Amino acid sequence: MTWNWVFDCHKVGYGINSYFDCFWPYTSGSVTVGGFTFNTGPWFKRTAVRSPADNFLIGDAMPKSDGLWSSSCWWPNACMIDKASASRGFEGVDQARHRNVGVAVFTDGHAEARKDGKINPPVDPGAGDPRGLINSRIRLGYRAGITAEKTTSRNSASVASRRLNWALENLRRPRKS
Repeated sequence: MTWNWVFDCHKVGYGINSYFDCFWPYTSGSVTVGGFTFNTGPWFKRTAVRSPADNFLIGDAMPKSDGLWSSSCWWPNACMIDKASASRGFEGVDQARHRNVGVAVFTDGHAEARKDGKINPPVDPGAGDPRGLINSRIRLGYRAGITAEKTTSRNSASVASRRLNWALENLRRPRKS
């Protein structure tokens, strides 16, 4: 897509981790990925991020196909792979500007250049596929106030949290035969 940079919310060229860190003006949101439901809401305080060095805040973004609200890196539509994106929103960290890496700023203030496979999910999390959890740890940042509930079990929140952490750690690891 060809576009001209404009300092507004539609074509600024950078996006915020809006689903988890900046959910305003919406009142609440819920996405189920791989059996885990992620609930979010407005007015999240950065002081509630438990691991600021692991929480993606702002990164390179490209305009969406409709040209509106391109200042958002909306987690449910964050897949940047043309053939794998169900939403066709492409709201992950864009790789086009810096020789096939996207630059992301984290809540603690440091920045990193990462390849697509190290920052964006390989499928849209909003489609519900468990692969949407890959690389999602950097968007969550071990935060307080965002809940992830295992929707197929009656386990306590701590058990669900441990299962989610295990899933996030092991989705990328090769399985032993």
